[in-house]
Amino acid sequence: MKEAPEVFVSAEQQSVSVGERVSVSCNVSGHPQPELHWLNKQNGHTLDSGSGHVRVEDGALVIDEVVPSDGGLYSCMAVSNSGNASRDVAIYTKVSSMTKGTVFGIVMVIFLVVFLVVDATCCYRNRCGLLMSISTKLFGQKVPGLKMLEEGEGTTNREVKLNGLSTPRGSVQNAGVQTFPKEGGGALPDITCDKASLTKHEYVHSLPYTANTLP
Repeated sequence: MKEAPEVFVSAEQQSVSVGERVSVSCNVSGHPQPELHWLNKQNGHTLDSGSGHVRVEDGALVIDEVVPSDGGLYSCMAVSNSGNASRDVAIYTKVSSMTKGTVFGIVMVIFLVVFLVVDATCCYRNRCGLLMSISTKLFGQKVPGLKMLEEGEGTTNREVKLNGLSTPRGSVQNAGVQTFPKEGGGALPDITCDKASLTKHEYVHSLPYTANTLP
């Protein structure tokens, strides 16, 4: 007894983003058992159970990594001696605003920015990192911007650096001592050097009078 073939598909239309995978299953029935075929109505080609990115697997239409040109109308057909039947499936492709390549690019940009910030901080604070290495190879010396920092290294507000020697501000150089004769029995003026007060010991030894000559 013959039975006309029938076709059943899992979906009559599918919307898929570019780069994704889509699969639409198809089942046929009838007597005798009909043959199942998938037809690409865009170009009129029958799809094979091959290894292409558009193929048939166990009666299902499979498209790997969809491209815009894969969109269109596909037909699942049942063919037998008792007749033919078919069911169309529409595949719609859409371009995603955030593809895998875009996400990867954004991640790489963020990584590079963070890396440069960290490396620059390491370069200027600790004189290390990739930027310091590149600068040394290109210029044969450390980053020029670090020169002033290195020259000021080790000094404080209470020290004056002269010709590479750190000298406390309270010390007195012989060339900077000034003496004043005692006049009118008044108090001797303060003796200063470089705007720093002399110590008691330095003050006494800088006077032109000895202890015996003082009244």
